[in-house]
Amino acid sequence: MFSSNLRYLWLGQFISLLGDSVSHTALLFLVLELTGSNSQTGFFSMFMAAPQLLFGLYSGVIADRFNRQKLMISADLVRAFLIVLVPVSSFFGFLNVWLLSGIAFLVVTFTTVFDPSRDALVPLLVEDKKELLKANSFVQSSGQFARFSGQLVASSLIRLIGLVNLFFIDALSYIFSAVFLSKIKLKNEEKTRTNVTFEKKSEQFKEGFRLVKNNPVLWKILFLTVLNNIFIMGPAIVGLPIFVKDVLKQGAEDYALIQFCFFGGMILSNLLILAFAKKVPKGKFWLIGLFLDGITYIPLIWITSFWGTCFVIFLHAAAVPILVVPRTAILQEQIENKLLGRVFSFFNVAVNGVTAVSMGLTGFFADFLSINIIFGVIGVGGALCGISGYFFKDLREIK
Repeated sequence: MFSSNLRYLWLGQFISLLGDSVSHTALLFLVLELTGSNSQTGFFSMFMAAPQLLFGLYSGVIADRFNRQKLMISADLVRAFLIVLVPVSSFFGFLNVWLLSGIAFLVVTFTTVFDPSRDALVPLLVEDKKELLKANSFVQSSGQFARFSGQLVASSLIRLIGLVNLFFIDALSYIFSAVFLSKIKLKNEEKTRTNVTFEKKSEQFKEGFRLVKNNPVLWKILFLTVLNNIFIMGPAIVGLPIFVKDVLKQGAEDYALIQFCFFGGMILSNLLILAFAKKVPKGKFWLIGLFLDGITYIPLIWITSFWGTCFVIFLHAAAVPILVVPRTAILQEQIENKLLGRVFSFFNVAVNGVTAVSMGLTGFFADFLSINIIFGVIGVGGALCGISGYFFKDLREIK
């Protein structure tokens, strides 16, 4: 059904994100252990996402001017080296929250180059552009299967080897990812991408900005994405471990099991998209996902049980691919491939960079507001983003 190139990309993503899933489960609880503070954990998460704000826009220019496959492989190898510093520094007794913050900052910096390179590479690996929705759903399913599996691995290994040693698994996964990415065979025009002068790169960046600004569909999607992520992403990343610790009175193992349910919901949703992709108009599909992304968090106002939380998180997760997959396909169809890297970088800033602000706010408010109330507020705000987007006719009518 899919080309060998797409399968290699899927395998590389699956393995590296499996490792990320394991280490991410450990990371926030490790920070909570080192600091004992909700607000400091929120600000740590904000700092970890800061590279998206600082470098995210410019990374798209790099993705458009260099060989994307080589950029992705290089990013994997550097991240492998960085992430192994966590257990090594712990072994020698000098691991602290500042060092952990620095390592996380650098890892995310290289991720800012990897992500737009991957998204811009997908159309080059698909022969029929009508298959883009399915191809994106297939590629993104790798992350969902990886994180689904990773939570089981993390839950099983935390007691066995400890939080810190989980980072060895992540480092190894990046190396395997680089091996699979090296097997992708690219077209000649992608192979011959070369670096250009910094002055030309600056012009390329401005061109990308003008492209988003002058395209009504792009800037409306970007605006709604930014607004939605201000509400949703901080509580989703920082708020959930706080919810597990403060409301459920549980630890990292139970957080991993809740995340297991989350990625199970994403997998089910992605399978449905693969089955019915051609029958669904992308614009309405995306707006429905935007609405569901918010409203499915509202029940956490009242939930206080572990299994109730698992069920709500499963439902919320099912909405995420409905939001992400059509948005990616819309961008790939609207923009010519040579400009895709910088356009995706704008949206990666919206999705990941704005997350830094959202996480900082979540940690701050969680010190004096119940996390249940925070989830209720962000659920209403996220749902309103989807409702307001439906009033834009050009978004509704995207096929």
